[in-house]
Amino acid sequence: WGSGIGELVQGFHKLNLRPYLERIEASIERHLLPSDQWGRTRIEFDFDALLRADFATRMEAWQKGINAGLFMPNEGREAEGRAPAAGGDRLYLNGNMVPASMAGAPKLPRQEGNS
Repeated sequence: WGSGIGELVQGFHKLNLRPYLERIEASIERHLLPSDQWGRTRIEFDFDALLRADFATRMEAWQKGINAGLFMPNEGREAEGRAPAAGGDRLYLNGNMVPASMAGAPKLPRQEGNS
C-alpha cells in the first residue's frame, strides 16, 4: 500500500472504494436517467480533492501537460483556484520540439527583411 498517507489514500480509493462507486454510478445512470440519456450523460464521483498530489508534483504535472500542448495555462490556473491569465487560453508547445523526421536536419538560413 505504500508508506505515506497519500499512497494509503490512493490504495484505499483504488482497492476499496472505487469498485463500489463504479456500481453506484452505473445504478444512478440506469435508475435515475431516462433510457434515451444512457450513454450520453456521464455520472461520475469527483475524487480530485481526495487524490490530489502535493503542490510540487501538481506543478510539475501541469508544466509537462502545458508544454506538451495537452492543457492551456488557464486550465491549470482554474484547477488550482487561480484567476485566468491573459493569453492563457491558447495551447503552447515546447519550442525545442521538432518532428522526428527533421531531427538532425540543417536549419534553413534566416531571410533578412528589407529595412
